[in-house]
Amino acid sequence: MRDEQQQGSVGSANSEAPPYPTVADYAKDFDPTLDETMRYRMIVHDLPRRFHSASRDVQKQMLTKRPPLTERKWDALLAATAEHLAILHDLAAPAWIDEPERFLRIPWIIGAKHHTVFARSVIDNRPPFYRHGVLPDPRDFDARGGERPYAAVISRRTPPSA
Repeated sequence: MRDEQQQGSVGSANSEAPPYPTVADYAKDFDPTLDETMRYRMIVHDLPRRFHSASRDVQKQMLTKRPPLTERKWDALLAATAEHLAILHDLAAPAWIDEPERFLRIPWIIGAKHHTVFARSVIDNRPPFYRHGVLPDPRDFDARGGERPYAAVISRRTPPSA
């Protein structure tokens, strides 16, 4: 029952079309009773899946609205994820990701209790996560989640050499 309530909490206004909540909706829907694992799943798993399945116009709309500030570490993770998704989909990163409150001075290494996750997070993460000071397990953002490597975006921008 709790899963059903959580799934319906983000972007469930229209049941006819797939729900595409804005990134701001993820911050607004932070229920204080949610544990950290559920918050992490909302940002790192649910947001990218919905973003990948949305049309380009919907993706732009999803990034536009500034999310309210919640808790510093979650604001940094949300901003890094939004920046990462913008890069992957060759979209302009929204201005709100550069607000000082969305950066951590002391990095938050998510899953640091596990030595292998710690090592992967520190060594093999994507630039937006380093920049914002949040280091999730990079496997959460790999091809299994429908993501392309950054090289696919860069290669489209670089004209082939003659």
